Amino acid sequence: MESEPRDRVPIPDDQTDPDYTELVQKAIGKDAVKLAASEKVISTEKEIDNIEQAFLQDIKEHPDDDAPRLIYADWLFDQGGQENEDRARLIHLETEFPKIATDDPLFLSKLKEINKLKDKVDLEFKEKYNGVEGVGGAWGLSKNIYPSSIKITEFIGQAEDMLRENPLIDALYLDNKNQSVLPELVNCPFLKDIKEMHLESCNFESIQLVLNCPYLSNLRVLSLEGSWIGSTGLQTLLSYPLKMSNLDQFDLSKTGLITEDIQILINSSNSLNLKYLNLKGNNIDEVGQENLRQNFPNTEITF
Repeated sequence: MESEPRDRVPIPDDQTDPDYTELVQKAIGKDAVKLAASEKVISTEKEIDNIEQAFLQDIKEHPDDDAPRLIYADWLFDQGGQENEDRARLIHLETEFPKIATDDPLFLSKLKEINKLKDKVDLEFKEKYNGVEGVGGAWGLSKNIYPSSIKITEFIGQAEDMLRENPLIDALYLDNKNQSVLPELVNCPFLKDIKEMHLESCNFESIQLVLNCPYLSNLRVLSLEGSWIGSTGLQTLLSYPLKMSNLDQFDLSKTGLITEDIQILINSSNSLNLKYLNLKGNNIDEVGQENLRQNFPNTEITF
């Protein structure tokens, strides 16, 4: 059967579907929905984009509910085209996969299919945004495997369009090869939606730029793996209580810390609410490790 053209969105025959109708009403208004229902088609590209944004916003507002994702996947599939069908299939697979036991014969085949589709979708993302790399389903499709995220390479000039079209992106990755974009990046208002920041093998000046960013108010995960921090850097990090007190996960692996630096963390234990602290690759002896565990009883710490 020949699929509908990409610029025409078919409206289901069953107009009583409350989930679908409510989302479309949010996107283009009740009068437009009535007109679309009578004509069985919405024809403008702007309306298509608005409908998709409504789907994605609903997913964003209900991150633990599979229903909005599955409704969106069905809508994508109805639009036709390999790209939409790949994304729809990936959503369905990621919804099904956590329910499959590891000893189930389907487990390995489903995992392989998910990874294959992720690679394909990420390549499509990279081609669309001129070389910006997606990580683990950058179009807001991932829920159970990887966080929705992007790796910044040629990002700044496309930030506004990219975040508008992909509102579920909530994690950014930089390393010492692309930290030069930070002075511009920290002035982007979209950072208010970023929950994870990964600054791997970056210099401390770059890290301070991030901590001084007024928009990163919802940061929950901060990874500084391989970035040289040392005692002076650690003291500076912990002098940003508003940023640090919101963190759930803090990765300080391979950051040049020694046993004597542990007291700096202990002195800040009352202002930190960490669920996870990674200190792998540092020179911390057993006494220091035990002191940390005693002062952070509700935090999972790895050495």
